[in-house]
Amino acid sequence: MKVTFYLRKEKKSKQTGLIPVAVLVTDNGLIVRKNIPGVKVLEEDWNKVTHRVESNKKGKEFNHSVEFNLLLDEINYRLNELWRKYFLIKKPLNEELILQAIEDNLNENQDLDQKELLTTFQEFIDQNKSHRAERTIKGYFTTKNVIKNFQELNNTRYF
Repeated sequence: MKVTFYLRKEKKSKQTGLIPVAVLVTDNGLIVRKNIPGVKVLEEDWNKVTHRVESNKKGKEFNHSVEFNLLLDEINYRLNELWRKYFLIKKPLNEELILQAIEDNLNENQDLDQKELLTTFQEFIDQNKSHRAERTIKGYFTTKNVIKNFQELNNTRYF
């Protein structure tokens, strides 16, 4: 997955000169573009190399560079986490999931089955049986049972 932030110059405000910042996400032929809500900058405040808002210049109007860059970094992080989760379970991403991650309305494990965590944990236990102490393996089983009970009691699909 590749995540790139860019300026939507065709949407430049004639009154203020502010240009919306958008994100372009590409993954295996899937292309998703979305404006970042509330993030608009002047063209001279945009760094074309880092794809971020440059710090305020002396004598210039406050441009919210820190806040905007934190938001862009957070979106980038969420998108990469989403990609990683779906890559590990070998499921393809779709436009709706990407848009939800951008808008921060993503239930982190939306399509993950609760058995995925427990199955993976069991595989971990099986791989470690040969070279870990018996009490360590007992501790792993205890932890697995606590997770299972937590999921059942809270009727949840994630840990």
